[in-house]
Amino acid sequence: MLVALRLSATTNASPLKVSPLNPEQRKLLAIAPEKRSAEQQRELFSVFRRFDPGLAELNKQIADAWTNWPYPATTLVLHQREHPRVTRLFKRGIGCAQERKSRRICRRS
Repeated sequence: MLVALRLSATTNASPLKVSPLNPEQRKLLAIAPEKRSAEQQRELFSVFRRFDPGLAELNKQIADAWTNWPYPATTLVLHQREHPRVTRLFKRGIGCAQERKSRRICRRS
């Protein structure tokens, strides 16, 4: 697991302001707004939405919508069979007619 750790130290008494943008998002800001794709605009808006105090109520509504989202019940798809299934192997391309017949294979575990 890779971890990026950034530490800063200062003698200034005022609180530090850290940019919420990562380097990829800063590159998106360098692109002119009319040249950004819909995906790029969506990425920048998601960052803006989280850090803008005016959108706090909208963020709360979005968080509430996700917590109340109905998730389907989980279903067991695979399970051990009580009796193993019979599998047949058909060998193709062998010259003898008797060897062309299918052979019954039963796997026991």
